[in-house]
Amino acid sequence: MRAGSVSLTIRKSVTSGTHSGHRTALFGIPNGWITFCTRFGLSEYPAAVEDLLLWLDSCLSPPNAILVSTAKRYLKGVKASHLDRVHPWISGLDTRDINFFFRGHLRLYPPPPPEPKLAITPLTVLRFSEVAPHASHADRVFHTASSVLSLRGRRGGELFPTTDVATRLLRWKHFSMSIDPLCQGFYLDILMKTSLVRKRVFFPSLPECAICPLTRILEMRELSPYVSGPEDPIFVIDGKPLRRSFMMDRSISALGLAGIPIVGAVGSKMWRAGLASHSVVSGQPEATTQFLGIWASSAYKKYLELDDSLVASAVSELVLAPPGRHPPPPPGRGRRVIAVPAAESSDSDLSSSSSEDDYLPRRGRPAAQRGSPRSRRAIKATRVNPPAIGSRGSARLRSPNWNPPAFNSSFHR
Repeated sequence: MRAGSVSLTIRKSVTSGTHSGHRTALFGIPNGWITFCTRFGLSEYPAAVEDLLLWLDSCLSPPNAILVSTAKRYLKGVKASHLDRVHPWISGLDTRDINFFFRGHLRLYPPPPPEPKLAITPLTVLRFSEVAPHASHADRVFHTASSVLSLRGRRGGELFPTTDVATRLLRWKHFSMSIDPLCQGFYLDILMKTSLVRKRVFFPSLPECAICPLTRILEMRELSPYVSGPEDPIFVIDGKPLRRSFMMDRSISALGLAGIPIVGAVGSKMWRAGLASHSVVSGQPEATTQFLGIWASSAYKKYLELDDSLVASAVSELVLAPPGRHPPPPPGRGRRVIAVPAAESSDSDLSSSSSEDDYLPRRGRPAAQRGSPRSRRAIKATRVNPPAIGSRGSARLRSPNWNPPAFNSSFHR
């Protein structure tokens, strides 16, 4: 039954294109496997080793070069399509040979440094919402979508999909209010990139915040000139569903009005990168960051867009923090010092002095330094039984300056 489920998933990913990586690996232009075979008249199934290596070489070489990690995913997609069509996969094409092949290309064509991406944080949305216009329906759509994207770090394609729009479009039937009095807000049933089932995402109500998503989405729905039935899209611009170009252009315009410098490339994941970066800078725990952006692992770290200002602020906080803020030393570390009054330092057994004279036999000391005599039973117990762990006797045994006293037979008559 599990094999049938896996086969069905692979078949859907290849034929219907539900998994974008597999579909691109086969039918992508210009680097798809089937596209490559059609161009040069090669056999698609089963694939030959030489043809696969030539295909990978064309994918990794300019002018349409892709990353090595992307080429590895393409190769997995081709392998999945072979298994789905009951074609044997090439046994000689093992992982070690492919890794050596990729390493050679990395030496010949080292990857360019990653281009910084524009990150829009919740604070950025709060800042440009004060200066960007709110008069028209298009303005209200932009501000509502910005709040929804930034506060939970969602991908832009989840609100304005560019492929399979009929299935992935966000409609009013996917919107529902929260009935929990402790968690006021609303839910959106979003179809994510890596899932075939919609995920119910909670958006809280922020009554005292200017970018409250609940207030904005209800105001947009109330003042909308378009029908808001269950099958109608939530975000509508000029009678059509929200488009990617509209959000990109409006975001650049809003950043310019707010005087915020535009650093990095504009993309549909700039709100997702903004939430991850802002959550890390604000000191949120890793579990909180993962839960906010619905990351199943620490994959959020690839979205981080941090600069040297974080290093400067962190080092300043560590060095210039007031003494009371430093945490106490952990227990069991370092040497324990016991303070003793000066009047008792010569006679008390709790003296903190580490002089070797304190450990000499009492009969070898002057009379003024002998102190109170010890019983024979206590002396015998100290010699025969080792001191308990954690006692002062055990601390003396561990001390590098301690010399054990010489045995004196006069104590044992």
